[in-house]
Amino acid sequence: MLRTYKLSTQDYEMTVEIDTDLITEEKLHEINQFWGDADYRLMRHGGDVSRAVLDQLFNTVRNLQSARPRTLCGVVYAFAWEDFRGNYKDGIEGWPAMDGRDGITIVACWQGLQLDDSLYIEPIGETADRRAA
Repeated sequence: MLRTYKLSTQDYEMTVEIDTDLITEEKLHEINQFWGDADYRLMRHGGDVSRAVLDQLFNTVRNLQSARPRTLCGVVYAFAWEDFRGNYKDGIEGWPAMDGRDGITIVACWQGLQLDDSLYIEPIGETADRRAA
């Protein structure tokens, strides 16, 4: 199943797809546990590991964009573990590729100007089959 989420604060917005046929809940827990405050993040999101991972991903991407503005392609490439020729490169430690091959796709990201720490996660779609999306 393909789940699409819009994540936003006043200064940043992104859209992410999670393909539950490709990424397991166990893998999501592994990603969440890689980062500090994993239990707190999980508790803050009512035990929903997808939302906990989305929270951490949002902050990672926003910080990445704050350090050096990038296009969507540049953001996705920063997470990649191989370059466009298939050669190994450093991705972002603790994260799989964000091009969908591992079940998570960063579909869009946009940076505004205001600073605010309130994160809003809104499910915007769910599809049983990726081809139907």
